[in-house]
Amino acid sequence: YLLVMAIQGSRQVAAPTAQADGWFTLHEAATTQSRFFTILMVALIFGVIVAVTLTDYYSVNGHHFDLFCKIAAAACGLVLVILLGFALRYWRLLHDFRDCQLAIRNDRLRVGETVCLRLRQSLLRPLSIKEITVGAVCTRFDRTKTLDYRGQPVIQYSNSEEWSCWQPILKERNYDIASQIEGETTLQIPATAYATGPLPGQKYPNFRWYIALKIQSQGQPTLHLRFPVTLESACVP
Repeated sequence: YLLVMAIQGSRQVAAPTAQADGWFTLHEAATTQSRFFTILMVALIFGVIVAVTLTDYYSVNGHHFDLFCKIAAAACGLVLVILLGFALRYWRLLHDFRDCQLAIRNDRLRVGETVCLRLRQSLLRPLSIKEITVGAVCTRFDRTKTLDYRGQPVIQYSNSEEWSCWQPILKERNYDIASQIEGETTLQIPATAYATGPLPGQKYPNFRWYIALKIQSQGQPTLHLRFPVTLESACVP
C-alpha cells in the first residue's frame, strides 16, 4: 500500500490556494521528496523483514541454506533491487528539480470550459529540456460482481483512463543552474465529460480528475506529477 501511494500519490483533492496575482496553485498528489523517502522506507522495512526471516530459517534448518532458501533469497534480492532502483530514480529527480508550482486561472473547474494553466519550475542543475507537456486526465473506477469457480459472488474493482487531453508547454530548450522554467497553456474540457464523482443515483462508475505534468530532459528520468482536481458539472452554480 505504501509503495502504491508513493508512486501514484494521494487521491484526496485539496482546494487550490489563491495567490496575490489572481492565480490558484494546485497541490501535488505526492511530491518527489515524499515518494523518495516512502520508497526508501519500504525498501528498508522489506530488507529487514527478509533478513530476519532468512536468518531464522537458517538457524532452524541446522545452519544450512537449502535450495528453497536460495531461491527465496534471490527473489527477495531482486525485489529489493527494484525498490532501490525506484528510490534512485526519485533521488536523481530531487537533485534536478525544486517543487513544482502549477496554477490555474479559476479556482473552480467545470465541464465544457477551458482551463488556463501556468507552470513555474525552478531547476537545481543545468538541464536540456526535451519537452514539457501538461494534460487533463479522467480516471474511471468500476465495481463488478462475478462468480468464482465455486459459484460464490466476488466483487472486483478496476480503474481505467476514461479521457485525456495533452498540450505542450515548451520543447527543446537548454537551461542553466538555478533557472526557472515558465510557461502557460490551455486545456479544453469537453461538454460531454463526466464530472467528478459517481453518476447520479449510483455509486459506480466513479470518475476522478487530475492535471498531469510531464517533464522530459536529456539523460535524466522523466518527471511525472499529478495534481488532483474536482471537475464540477456545468449546471453547478
